[in-house]
Amino acid sequence: MALLSRLYIYVLDGGQGVLDDPVSWIEGVFTVNEVTVTSVDDMVTKVLARIGSSSIQNLFISGHGAPGYQGVGGGTAWDYSGNKSLQVDPVTGKLKGTSEQLLRKLSPKFTKEAIATLGGCKTGNGPQGEALLKAVADCFGIPVQAGTDNQRPFVPGMEGDVIRCDSTKCSNLGGSWWASPGSWVQ
Repeated sequence: MALLSRLYIYVLDGGQGVLDDPVSWIEGVFTVNEVTVTSVDDMVTKVLARIGSSSIQNLFISGHGAPGYQGVGGGTAWDYSGNKSLQVDPVTGKLKGTSEQLLRKLSPKFTKEAIATLGGCKTGNGPQGEALLKAVADCFGIPVQAGTDNQRPFVPGMEGDVIRCDSTKCSNLGGSWWASPGSWVQ
């Protein structure tokens, strides 16, 4: 497969504007060719449209976060439904809302070496963080990683330890790293 057919996709939470969510707006100013989304469904639709017949090498999902929570279109508002976030339902152990079915549509589009990164603050922290990473990895069929600390739009890279999971186990990769495309596959 030619290098040009392996894409780096940067997803940006576009659920609110500059006045309601200046952090995401600032991040959008400093990213190039990002996919701006307002929900999980919107993300999957736009990513599929962007890649066409190409494959995804790296997928970075940026938005607000908390341990076990990744915003995907909700801006600073907490989404309880799972329509504008990725989070595990504590009762079922599955992703909330329709996220699981939607994310599985992306699975065949990843290369064998692909990695996905959830870029929200503290998303990978603790048991809730690991449960989310495993659930998303199960849907994508590739490893998923996230940082354990607050993430900052002016400080490139993941802050805190980086937790990387497949669908069954997690590893702590250690401290912060730069978020240039080459380091996404650390």
